[in-house]
Amino acid sequence: MKKISEYTMAGQLKHGEEKRLIMFDGRFNTGWRVIDFQVYPDSTVDPQNCSCKLLTEGGSSLAGQTWDWGSNIQIGWSFAKIGSGTSQLSDDRYHIIDPENLVVEDLFIQGYSSDGDGQVINYMITMEKYEFSDSMGALAMVRNRAQS
Repeated sequence: MKKISEYTMAGQLKHGEEKRLIMFDGRFNTGWRVIDFQVYPDSTVDPQNCSCKLLTEGGSSLAGQTWDWGSNIQIGWSFAKIGSGTSQLSDDRYHIIDPENLVVEDLFIQGYSSDGDGQVINYMITMEKYEFSDSMGALAMVRNRAQS
């Protein structure tokens, strides 16, 4: 594999939302490796929790709140907990990424917030783009599909 570029994608999504992030460039011998994934609520004033997950297929249920590290389609998970006090803001964050992830087609992000409907979650995803053989691309695509 040959690294050819880096890319950072940032945005927002609402509680319960799934967003499709278009990554496919029409070639099956290039793909993306997610190297960092951070989430944070849109407000640091009120105590709240948020969590998101990255997937290689869309349409799964329980947006963001259920993590399954054994799932072929889930490749990244991130969580932020904001608590406030009278004089300080506390924050706990956690994220993990499957170190063998390789996204040839599109990426999906799902979000969950403890504040529920209407709550906005910020996300930032850092990726590296690679060029590889067609056979490696085909294997990555098979691996990224939901299989029972």
